[in-house]
Amino acid sequence: SNAIREQTINALRDRRHPYREALEAGVGPVEVMDIQQALYLQASVADGQTVVIVSTIQAFRVDNTEGRKVYEQSGHLKHHFDTIQPELAGKLECYENGKPIPSLANVLKLRHPIVIVDEAHNARTELSFDTLARFSPSCIIEFTATPDTEKQPSNVLYRATAAELKTEQMIKIPIRLETHPDWKQLLADAVAVRAGLEKSANLEQQQTGEYIRPVMLLQAQAQHKGKETISPEMLKKTLMEDHLIPENQIAIATGTIKELEGEDISDKNCPLRFVITIEALREGWDCPFAYILFTVAENYSSKAVEQILGRVLRMPQARVKTQDSLNHAYAYASSPEWPRVAESLT
Repeated sequence: SNAIREQTINALRDRRHPYREALEAGVGPVEVMDIQQALYLQASVADGQTVVIVSTIQAFRVDNTEGRKVYEQSGHLKHHFDTIQPELAGKLECYENGKPIPSLANVLKLRHPIVIVDEAHNARTELSFDTLARFSPSCIIEFTATPDTEKQPSNVLYRATAAELKTEQMIKIPIRLETHPDWKQLLADAVAVRAGLEKSANLEQQQTGEYIRPVMLLQAQAQHKGKETISPEMLKKTLMEDHLIPENQIAIATGTIKELEGEDISDKNCPLRFVITIEALREGWDCPFAYILFTVAENYSSKAVEQILGRVLRMPQARVKTQDSLNHAYAYASSPEWPRVAESLT
């Protein structure tokens, strides 16, 4: 998703970020670029250091490559193919005269990149596999919390358990789960708990200096024709009218409403405490301040439940807090089926 792409490239470009520090410790000098910058990649840069190109798979995943910049010829990339051996040229996409097309796709294929696919369970189609094969990768590494174990099973090389993550102080465990058929009463309970967590966070800051602003992630219902749904707008109205939450503390993040864009929730000057979504933040939303999940969603699978619960599990600064209430995650669900599905994840 774009959210994952932006978070990843921002982290890797920050020389003080642990991701960048670990990468440079392993491979030496690093050049990090987005897909637009990669269209101007110099051969000397690719020869002299590790190049990391951060992109969504959508930039490459097409049946017909015509019209996609990554597959088109580019004068800026011609020098990559100046001294190429004829037998190597035959393995690339070529013009009718046998000369390689100077495209970014061919540059990648020439260099047999390591391909890392995040949220890899979403890239299990034949088109996805064909797309990745176009780059003649030296290997493909998948990251996912929910690997495919049936239709096209992944070769699981490493698995981290919740217990291991807790030992490393990376996640908030256990999850305190409450259900209630009256979603307004349930929301009142969740709002009260969030307010209590903010008091705990203030005490934590006084004792340790660490700033935390507990955030609630609210999952609204998807719209269905002819059926009344609890929409993001309805949840926002209830927060403002029934609980007197200021509007600047609420953001809606859906496929069509993108009020989170440009917001850094971890910034002390950011007022956001409530984020309302439907599906847009189910994967890849990196917000350690998210402590509470409130959901009125009706249709879900164990995978969907695992993904949405994952949004409130990350521990700020990967460090256990002195205020114990800040070491747990909280979930509020209006569906009586939620505990059964969540229990299957235990």
